[in-house]
Amino acid sequence: MSGKTGTGKSLLLASILGEVDILSGRINVPNPPPSSLRHDAKANASNWIIPTSIAFVAQIPWIENASIKENILFGLPFDEYRYKKTIEVCALRKDLEMLGDGEETEIGANGINLSGGQRWRVTFARALYSRAGILVLDDIFSAVDAHVGRFIFERGLTGTYFLSLSLPLIAQHQ
Repeated sequence: MSGKTGTGKSLLLASILGEVDILSGRINVPNPPPSSLRHDAKANASNWIIPTSIAFVAQIPWIENASIKENILFGLPFDEYRYKKTIEVCALRKDLEMLGDGEETEIGANGINLSGGQRWRVTFARALYSRAGILVLDDIFSAVDAHVGRFIFERGLTGTYFLSLSLPLIAQHQ
C-alpha cells in the first residue's frame, strides 16, 4: 500500500502485528505455532517455511551486536543455498566483499558501523532467510538508492528466488 505521510499505513501494519488496539472492525491474522512446536533446529528445505509465521521489517532496522551472518541467521540453522541466495537478492554481496571480515564482520550496537542502507538490507535479509510464510515490510525503500531498490524489488521481492518461497507480502512505502 502507499499514501501520504500520516495516513495510517504503519498503523495498519502495526495492527496486523497485534501491536495496537483496534477500536472497530477486525483484522484476521493467522496464528503461528508456539516456539515449542517450531523445531527450528530441524528445519530443512522441505519444511523451512511456516505459512502462518510473520517476519516484520520495520522503518528503523533492528540490528543485534553480532556478526552480519549471525544477524541474518538469527538462531536458525545454516542452509548454504538459502543463505547465499538471500545475500544475493538483498544486494549484500559487494558489501561483504568490501568488509575486512566479510560476513563475520561484527556489527556494533544498532548497526553503528553500517550505513542506513546496509542496516536495512541486513534486516531484510533476516526476514527473507527466516521461516516466515508472511512478510510485513514497512517503508522498505527509503534507506536505499534507486538502483539498489530496483535490484531488491526485481530479485528479492518479485524474482524467482522470492517466488519460490511462496511468501505472501504486505508492504508499505511512502
